[in-house]
Amino acid sequence: MHPLTLFISIISIALSVAAAGRAAQAQTAEHEGDRTVMPGLAQAAEAGDARAQYELAVLYANGEAAAGTPDYAQAARWFAEAARNGAADAGRHLQFMVEIGVAPRELASGIGTLGGAPFQVQVASVTSEADGPREWRRLQRLHPDVLGPLKASVVAYDAPDGAHLFRVEGGPLDEDGARAACAKLREAGASCRIVRP
Repeated sequence: MHPLTLFISIISIALSVAAAGRAAQAQTAEHEGDRTVMPGLAQAAEAGDARAQYELAVLYANGEAAAGTPDYAQAARWFAEAARNGAADAGRHLQFMVEIGVAPRELASGIGTLGGAPFQVQVASVTSEADGPREWRRLQRLHPDVLGPLKASVVAYDAPDGAHLFRVEGGPLDEDGARAACAKLREAGASCRIVRP
């Protein structure tokens, strides 16, 4: 990777982590102060909630969960859990932590974040975030061989006409896996689009 590209990637990931941290902080500040929400957030993360795992990782990475001191071991742990549960951004943050040497490479093994991943496949667009999981389950029943092993994510976006829509995606996959998944889905008459990291 070209040094300038790596530098730009580092800056953009750092800004993304900082922005996510501010969002998590603002969200927790609505409840009687940041520290009172930590137990609830940790409980949701332990229960497997990918969003809670991601937010908890951001808090640890930014030092907001450990008295102002970043706890990279805990941040890496929760980014890994969130990535395993389908949070693509968590995988990218974990990859960055591995690349700069604050997280062990083996923590990222098996979650598809290193070596060119994670790619996602977009299989539908819906008008409501609540419709995303339902549409994923429907498509997963129709195409269990392709979508069965993947984790779903619902991503908001604005269409060119200004409509607020939600992409229904599955992953994480490497590039070859995403191409193969889309080829199988298209062959079966379904729509599919590769979403690059």
